[in-house]
Amino acid sequence: MQGDLKVIGLPDGYGIGYSNDHNYDKSQWLEQTYKKDIWSLTAQEEKRIEDVADAYTDKIMEGA
Repeated sequence: MQGDLKVIGLPDGYGIGYSNDHNYDKSQWLEQTYKKDIWSLTAQEEKRIEDVADAYTDKIMEGA
């Protein structure tokens, strides 16, 4: 399933999702069965993404 995750265009930007309905359905079944978010980012992962994006933006703004 993880090999099927792709960047997908959305009306207001981009997201990461499955390129076929079957894997999406499986992902929803897993979350419903185990009653927890399995595919969502943790707070640590979200913070890391912000830190990397900030560092990348800073480099661009500095002209590096």
